[in-house]
Amino acid sequence: MKNIILFKSKHNNNYLYNTYTKTVYYLNQIMFAVISSLEQGMNKDEITNDFLLQRYNIKTSEFLLNAYKRKVDNYIKGDPSKNYNTFCIEQISEDLIKYQIANKPQVVFEVTESCNLRCHYCGYGDLYNWYDPRHGNDLDINTAKLLIQYILNMRDSKHCITSSQKFIIGFYGGEPLLRFDFIKEIVLFTKTLCSENLFFTFKMTSNAVFLEKYMDFLAEHNFELLISLDGDRKHNSYRVFHNGKESFPIVFKNIKQLKEKHPDYFKEHVSINAVLHNRNSMQKIRDFIVKNFEKEPSLADISTQGLDETKKETISQLFQNKKEQLHQSEDYFGESSNLEYLKIDSMEVARFMIYQTNRIYPNLADLYANQNRPIKPTGTCIPFSRKLYVTATGKILPCENTPHQYSMGHASVDGVTIDFKAIADQYNTCINEISPLCNSCYRITHCMQCVFSLNLSSKKVRCYGYTTKAMFSIYLSNLFSYMENNLEQLKQSESVIFL
Repeated sequence: MKNIILFKSKHNNNYLYNTYTKTVYYLNQIMFAVISSLEQGMNKDEITNDFLLQRYNIKTSEFLLNAYKRKVDNYIKGDPSKNYNTFCIEQISEDLIKYQIANKPQVVFEVTESCNLRCHYCGYGDLYNWYDPRHGNDLDINTAKLLIQYILNMRDSKHCITSSQKFIIGFYGGEPLLRFDFIKEIVLFTKTLCSENLFFTFKMTSNAVFLEKYMDFLAEHNFELLISLDGDRKHNSYRVFHNGKESFPIVFKNIKQLKEKHPDYFKEHVSINAVLHNRNSMQKIRDFIVKNFEKEPSLADISTQGLDETKKETISQLFQNKKEQLHQSEDYFGESSNLEYLKIDSMEVARFMIYQTNRIYPNLADLYANQNRPIKPTGTCIPFSRKLYVTATGKILPCENTPHQYSMGHASVDGVTIDFKAIADQYNTCINEISPLCNSCYRITHCMQCVFSLNLSSKKVRCYGYTTKAMFSIYLSNLFSYMENNLEQLKQSESVIFL
């Protein structure tokens, strides 16, 4: 039965998850044994008291066993040949893409391809080939201004139905502080555009090498600042200058100075991101960041997207430590996929409750919607629903992680060109190619795999997020073990609602 998944928690509690009805049941030993036997191809008449005693060492009465047999149908109802109740490819339209830009205005500028560091694992380094050749290009300031105005025009069009007043502008690189003149001019430019119905907020990702020089400006304008730091001196040793000299002493000093000089800004608007590799560990990174900066760091894997096939051995050496850590973790998912490194936490519990049960709803509309609504295949964002990203050469993409071959437009001093129909067609074609695989995946309801990072030209498309029934059973076991261990914490969590 494809729609039935039996699993045990680490406390040896028995559960059944019915993917067809999106329902979880706690099972006693008798019911677990009965349904396990049905899963193995037996029929109800063959499941007798003698059989349960011999196979499962369970003693029960004839009356009780028959009562449980009658209840079984309620637990396993649905189409046993299907994972989930319905599945339908959602074809997006050009109007939907226009809606995203108009109602969620956010643009991220790659202000320069240049960087003052040469990190060993950099996604734009020698280990990868997913991006266009980089020649130190800078984004033209007038191109950036035209793009802002283009988005504002969309915001004033019929496609805008939101009352939101916020427009988010992000700065990315390379290292964006190499183009502080660009950043400052854009900020000043937006001041001329502000009104009662419009205000701008700013974001930046930085290696913090030039932070001392520009921190006052960033604090004054409340930049949401994400700083890259992998931990202490040893942990951060892959983050070096072009001459091989380590960056840690400068970066550490600058972050400390920012914390002391602008404590309120640092507390409210500064985050730290660390990349996991074979010279650090999750616990040591956290201990160092919390001790020195009183912040919980976000942790990122070394990217395997767009990896040069000839550099796999190098990446595996850098990546090995993360695998070992999570294999040893009680919350480790397991099995071979990109979900191998998924660590169960309260947010993952929330995602499961929202997308794979019929008990929690993300909004009121979903509460009244048909529970058998179509499932959107893959975790691919609708283009520009999160941001519009423009490279230093003017290519327009849905985000900074999208391979450059999927360019969705171009910006230059001559204007902005976006072919919305072509974008919709490209998106729909990619989804159509991967959807047959999605049909048999057990994580389709809240997939995290972006279709644009897959090799769709291959004769046999491989999805790194594909989850088999056995893999999903392991996931459920760890998920419910986590909930059993953290029940009080989850009851108080803002990210999970138990009904």
